[in-house]
Amino acid sequence: MRPVGPDTQGVRAFLDDHHHALAEELGRVAAERIRTRTEPEDDDEARVEARALLRLMGDLGWYRHVTAADFRAVCLVREVLGASSPLADAVFALQG
Repeated sequence: MRPVGPDTQGVRAFLDDHHHALAEELGRVAAERIRTRTEPEDDDEARVEARALLRLMGDLGWYRHVTAADFRAVCLVREVLGASSPLADAVFALQG
């Protein structure tokens, strides 16, 4: 599956080297673990899926960027999630 990571070249001056590596990792992991998930059919399924996504993103350590106040990394996470799953992006935004 094609990674969904953001193209960081246009904002290279605003990112540290670890952000570029993070963008690649986020894209790879999102393609494998987020994008492949089935979209919920109704509200009940969406609630169950939202809890599963919250747990998954916690296990992946994606909320550590929020607690570390690395808002450039948070933006990269949100960009990847927005391209992968609107529900995952919403869950991250609400919980982060």
